[in-house]
Amino acid sequence: MSLDTNKTYRWTGTTFVYITSGAVDSVNGLTGVVVLNKSHVGLSNADNTADAAKNVLSATKWTAARTITLSGVTATAQTIDGSGNVAIPVTAVPATLLTGTASINTSGSAAKLATPRTIAASGDGTWNVSFDGSANVTSALTLAPSGVTAGTYSRVTVNAKGLVTDGSNVSKTYTTNITGTSTLAHNLNTLNVEITMRDTVTSYKVYGRIKPIDTTSVAIEFDSTPPNPISVVVTNLDL
Repeated sequence: MSLDTNKTYRWTGTTFVYITSGAVDSVNGLTGVVVLNKSHVGLSNADNTADAAKNVLSATKWTAARTITLSGVTATAQTIDGSGNVAIPVTAVPATLLTGTASINTSGSAAKLATPRTIAASGDGTWNVSFDGSANVTSALTLAPSGVTAGTYSRVTVNAKGLVTDGSNVSKTYTTNITGTSTLAHNLNTLNVEITMRDTVTSYKVYGRIKPIDTTSVAIEFDSTPPNPISVVVTNLDL
């Protein structure tokens, strides 16, 4: 026995040979003093790192599933373990997050508005109706009074919108009888008149000298006194 190594040797007659323990003569094809490493047992690619500390290139799924949620919008959270794709349904987006323009899907529809609205008009006509979209609606338009009494007028005043703001009846004719040269007063308030005279007995048309004096009178002269009373019709030519 060697005191410095605690190994036992035997003498062969020519040399000392190491006597093993008898349990193992060789390891993985190696003899003598063998120091094993990972390559000797097919573990040359092992890095002695714990699985929990390793970066795995690929896996069928995660050991622990995870939950994905979206903040700032109303959405349904989804669980994912890496075994397949997942989609997160978004059901509402706050108006403050919407900017710019976007296409609107109008294929859907609503039965009616959540809150009915009143549509109204004002001014020369008033109109209003409550509308919630559930059905068509109608309502009568009421015109505002113009200040003119209902009736028939020979002359009216209209504004820029075509609404009557005033009405009056202007005399179209004035009729009387005369027996000779006369200054005839009438109520037509115009110089633009036409005078027609006829013999009240024979109905013959009578002629004389006619001269408008002002808007309410006209002078009629004859060379001789007519034999019968004369019917005079003064017509307003402004109408």
